[in-house]
Amino acid sequence: MKKTIALLLTLVTAMLPAAVFLSACSNADPARGNTASPENTVPPAVTPDPADTAVLSGKTALFGEDSICMASTYDTEHQWWGWAGRISRDYGLASYTNAGVDGASVSTCRGDNTVLNQLRANRNTPYDMVVLHGGVNDAWDSAPVGKMVDRPASETTYKDLDQKTFAGGLELLFIRAKDFFPEATLMYVINFKLNSHTGSMWDMTEYWAEAKKICAKYDIPFLDLYDNDEFQKVFKSYEPDNLADGIHPNSSGYDVLSGFIASFMAKVCAGN
Repeated sequence: MKKTIALLLTLVTAMLPAAVFLSACSNADPARGNTASPENTVPPAVTPDPADTAVLSGKTALFGEDSICMASTYDTEHQWWGWAGRISRDYGLASYTNAGVDGASVSTCRGDNTVLNQLRANRNTPYDMVVLHGGVNDAWDSAPVGKMVDRPASETTYKDLDQKTFAGGLELLFIRAKDFFPEATLMYVINFKLNSHTGSMWDMTEYWAEAKKICAKYDIPFLDLYDNDEFQKVFKSYEPDNLADGIHPNSSGYDVLSGFIASFMAKVCAGN
């Protein structure tokens, strides 16, 4: 009897790894690979209602910025997707262009590597939406914030703008975006808090305060992820869960970001 029990225990022990393996395989998504995040990676509280985001279905979008938008290797689940690819997949965009370039700035602190040049490169393609997001590399280099030109948008000219400053670069970016994509809905995303002391990245309050004024001047809706308690409770910028290096989101970070940005895009489109 003891030998029989011992034999049964041996068989059960041997079968446990196989059972665990089968359970894991049954939950894997073959279309996304074994590195895929669980379907509930994005907490329900920040997952947009499909009815609210249905307005995005069939739309085309251009996303422009730096490596945070570009995503690159930090998004190990879907390299180069970032929030742009997730929004397209989850909310039915007809097509999108992720024009983000590593190191791009709003001012000319990085030379010709500007968000404006991303728009120039895509100006011959019509888009329903142009979603802009820039300023982190300006803060990285501690580029001067500058001041918005104190005149209405219709009276502001190129010669008024100091492109060496963030404010001057952002005004020019908005002016040219309206020129290049007159039929598109323009939007701007203010970046989340960063866990880095490089340059001025630790405290970008002055940059974003000026950005809000410029958005109002050019009548461009913006999503403020910097002063956003609801977002911060989920994203937790100062913890490693969603940031690969204190600056760039990882895959779970992009999962969270895409929900917030898609909801913002949908609200803007529904209001037009």
